[in-house]
Amino acid sequence: MNSTVERLLCAIVVLTLLSGFATTGFASTLPAVTSGTLVAQFDPDPTYLSLDGSGTDVASWTAANDNSIVLSRTGTAASNSNISFDASELGGNGAVVVNDFTGDNLVLQGSVPGTRTASTVFFLGYFSPGRDGSLTDGSGQYVYSYAVDGPSGSQLDFQTDDGNAELFGGSGTQFVGDISSRAGEYTVYRIESGGGDGDDWAVYVDGALLGSGDEGTNYSVSGDLILFGYQNSSGVSGGFNFVGNVGQLLIYDGVLDSNDTASVERYLAGKIPEPSAIAMVVVGLISCGGFRRRR
Repeated sequence: MNSTVERLLCAIVVLTLLSGFATTGFASTLPAVTSGTLVAQFDPDPTYLSLDGSGTDVASWTAANDNSIVLSRTGTAASNSNISFDASELGGNGAVVVNDFTGDNLVLQGSVPGTRTASTVFFLGYFSPGRDGSLTDGSGQYVYSYAVDGPSGSQLDFQTDDGNAELFGGSGTQFVGDISSRAGEYTVYRIESGGGDGDDWAVYVDGALLGSGDEGTNYSVSGDLILFGYQNSSGVSGGFNFVGNVGQLLIYDGVLDSNDTASVERYLAGKIPEPSAIAMVVVGLISCGGFRRRR
């Protein structure tokens, strides 16, 4: 085959595959919703992260939609690098990467305005207990804990414990379901609280219901939000620190309807690169190499 034609065909193949990957792999902006109100969007973009130390340690994280909501690093740790930003995660979209090797207690904490009697929280990321020798989840690992530990319905949080997703709303732990197969795998979690008669909760994994139940008392949640640890009755982190990655965290006031949840979940899922698309690009490149070898 003529070398000019080979190069042209190769370019068409690779550009087509890359174009398809870019189109299916990422969405652009968070869609507007009509059935609730966005309270906070934590987007792991350097625009909203204050970085220090080696240039990747996260000192604070500002909500993309409201710069008055700032979660600042607090607590102690052997290294501030326990909470860091990795720009290469999610196909270059970036993620906050959290580790805890020695039972440290380093978290991000700040005030969130208003009171949540009903809410929808989306978490794009994963738990990875035991990663690289870090702590396991034998006693629980919290990705977030909103408001102080108090009476039933006073707190919103999400954790893994021995591979199981669990909620704690102030009246004891609510078992949700097994998520051990999702460890280390970017997943879209949706946690709804305050639906039904005001005390119902439900957790979804990539749009599928994992478990549901009721808290026993209507929710009324206000105060500080802690990321990567459990908030005790004194309003500070009580440990049970998170190990894993966070690619996005969204908090909405109100339980969103099916149309809104579907559009938000599509946006989040679109940030996860598709391995099949990457493989197709590799195949395309190999094919181009094959053209050259046959000359």
